[in-house]
Parts: sequence; C-alpha cells; structure tokens
Amino acid sequence: MISKPITYDQLEEAIKISFKDDKFIIELYDPNVEVSSVDDIAIDIVRKVKEHGKVQMKGVYDKNKLVGYFIRGGGMLISFGIAVEYRLRQFKRGLFDIIKKDFKGMFICFLWSKNVRGIRYLEKNGMKVMDSDRQLTKLIYNG
Repeated sequence: MISKPITYDQLEEAIKISFKDDKFIIELYDPNVEVSSVDDIAIDIVRKVKEHGKVQMKGVYDKNKLVGYFIRGGGMLISFGIAVEYRLRQFKRGLFDIIKKDFKGMFICFLWSKNVRGIRYLEKNGMKVMDSDRQLTKLIYNG
C-alpha cells in the first residue's frame, strides 16, 4: 500500500469508500453532528477539514485502487479510514505504517471517546492514551 496527496473531491470519495458497509460508523461518529448516512459523514468531514485550515490529505492505495485515507494537520492525525474489505490485520497494520512514516516521529490524535473501535486500533498500533473524558480521548505516538 502507498499514500499520495488527494483533492477535496477525492477525499470525499475516499471517505465513502472507507465507511461503505460499515454497520457501526454512524453510532461512532461525532455526537454533536446529526448524520444518517455515509454520504452525510463524508460531507461533514470534508467541511471540517476545510475549516481546519492547513492540512495534508492523503489517499491510501492498494495496487492503484483507492482503499482509504488519512488527514494530518501538523503533528496531529485528524481523520483516517480504510475500506471494510481491507480491515484485515495486514492492511490495518499497513495503514498505520503509512501514517507513521508520513509523520516521521511523534504525533497525536483526538477521537470521540465513544469511538472505542478507533481508539483500540490506535492503541494496538502503539499509540498511548494521554487523556480521556466522556467526550474526547487524546492519544500520542512517540515514534
């Protein structure tokens, strides 16, 4: 797998690819935003990314097929995802390896505390919970 920069249109498509057929994504998503579909989530993430300012958006590809994405702003992993059919150990590990390589050292990530699946994924890949409350969980990777 490789990553390469993508546009906002490609990001929206990558988000849809990443969460299509994900039965739990709506209940794991931002509790402050009303969403009822993967399309709603894709639109909301793109809106938030545009508001965030300077970010790097990367598509994740397997044999030239777009299968996921991640977004970083400075030393922060903002959002990430991978297609349901790629959620096997080798690809999930591959996604995190690509993310690690992109940051080249320490980075942080904030996830909604109810997104226990995402938090568990990051912990399995070496990130540590620094802080957590009912709303947000902050994780750090020390390289």
